[in-house]
Amino acid sequence: MSNEQRSKHKYTQRSRSLITPQATLYSSQSIASQYFRFHKLLMTIHRLTLARNSNRNTRTILVLNTTTTTSPLATILTTARTKLRARTKTARLFLLPTGQELDVTDNQSLLSALASTPDATLLISEGEDFVGVASPTPVVGGVVTNLARNTYTDPQAIRQLNNSAALPGITMTVGQPDLHPGTKFPIGAVFVSKEWLHPPLIGSDIGCGMSYYRLSLPRTSLERKAACQRVAETLRGLEGPWLGTKERNAWLGGEENATGIEKFDQALGTIGAGNHFAEVQTVEEGVEIAGGEVVLLVHSGSRGFGGEVLGRFYSHDAEEEGKSGRINVVEEPEKAKEYLELHDKACNWAHANRDLIALRFLQRLEPGGEWDCAEGYAPEDIKLLRGKVAGRKWVDIHHNNVVKSLWPPHADDGDEEQIEVYIHRKGAAPTTPSNPLLPLPGSRGTPTLLLKPLFNPENGYGRNHALSAAHGAGRAMSRAKAGEKFKGWYEKAGGGKKSTKGEKMKKGDRGDADFMAGGGGGKGKKRVEDGGWLVCDEKELVWEEAPDAYKDVETVAKDLVEAGVVDVVGRCIPRVTYKVRKE
Repeated sequence: MSNEQRSKHKYTQRSRSLITPQATLYSSQSIASQYFRFHKLLMTIHRLTLARNSNRNTRTILVLNTTTTTSPLATILTTARTKLRARTKTARLFLLPTGQELDVTDNQSLLSALASTPDATLLISEGEDFVGVASPTPVVGGVVTNLARNTYTDPQAIRQLNNSAALPGITMTVGQPDLHPGTKFPIGAVFVSKEWLHPPLIGSDIGCGMSYYRLSLPRTSLERKAACQRVAETLRGLEGPWLGTKERNAWLGGEENATGIEKFDQALGTIGAGNHFAEVQTVEEGVEIAGGEVVLLVHSGSRGFGGEVLGRFYSHDAEEEGKSGRINVVEEPEKAKEYLELHDKACNWAHANRDLIALRFLQRLEPGGEWDCAEGYAPEDIKLLRGKVAGRKWVDIHHNNVVKSLWPPHADDGDEEQIEVYIHRKGAAPTTPSNPLLPLPGSRGTPTLLLKPLFNPENGYGRNHALSAAHGAGRAMSRAKAGEKFKGWYEKAGGGKKSTKGEKMKKGDRGDADFMAGGGGGKGKKRVEDGGWLVCDEKELVWEEAPDAYKDVETVAKDLVEAGVVDVVGRCIPRVTYKVRKE
């Protein structure tokens, strides 16, 4: 008997042994039960083809049993390392044929994706983007656009963007190149809605934005690190309440414009935490646009009042009555009116806050009496002083707010029918004709680019990008991850040593310079070799806001230019970055 015949005989004998009189006694219910147990077993076993994203001829097979594997992702990456020789420290996974990027931080999401794609092929990337043209992700709801082409986008942010498109009334969502994950909704995004308001899309810092002010300082006062340090040393007395209640109300234009909550109104004129800052910069390109060689960029918002407003309309507890975070303008006109009035109040307060921060800086940077103000000043004098500050201001935008607008946008002589919509911006700058210039800051160690928004037929007069642009570089990693990663990159505040030999430093904070410990006295200041200086007395904030915690601002700008959103018309270099000082 040949080997082939023996094999057939053995298989036949085994098959016959299964067909016994006993087998006929099984009920249909028992057979069905066995079938479903077998089917469940199959669902826990995934046959995967792993291939390199950069070279798909290099591939291997992995049979993944999820009942015995505690970490499917670790198994996949281990196989990729051993079989494909892939460097998986910064691995990304793409699912064929769509090119969908899978979440490598969540095993459950990974398994759900694999369960929906039998015999899946996974591409292992060593950090590079998907090679090829990815299919668009199907979305229930409004149109979703992602402007990032050269900039990496976290898959979680994409999921949040897609989920947002399914909210009531949403007709369009746009992810900017600085898109990154928020708590529930993404940051660096725009949402266009019809007949619906969604306060959570804007978030808690209503009115957060940026303002530019011209300074009379000469460029030579900031050319070297010692000079920058001297300027930084003048920036004292900027924390805490500004003057008294009467003076603050006068700055706001009247008591009715105050929040009415003491802890918020006492914060008027202060920067706040997180990514907020005030920065003295030199204009390297576009002096004629900026109107001077040295400028002050202020990034701040409504200092807690916006969060108070949001809390009146939205709660994470879905059971809390009346706080769903969704307002139908047609069916709930009074509620919509109440939110919009409080929203506008927070935005106006934020405008005044940035102006007052600028005044406090001007008092230190340009001493001599011109900017003096003391308790007891008459309201009309304070009003005049704010007018003088406004005369130095050449950019003032919100990037966290909602505005009513006619849609779709078109030229003044356009005849296309328009409807009223609400444009929600969360970390997105307005590109309307009334905003001819926008700042695009990168980090404390990279330039701020000056952008000129484009409003033309090629981009649908702003329709293609929802009349918005990126508001900055956007985070490349979470605060927690940055705090852990960059903790050892800088000397601990308090040591006062200026040597960084043996430290893990990284080039490129400002050109080819390194941020280094310095400043002495345990005040947490950091210097950079070509003259920049950071004032930040909270070391955790130094780590969380490290330049490498952010995306590359040049790549973000490239995406905006290629999408026809803006032109880059100028460039400013940070020389003194002020975050917080404990005095």
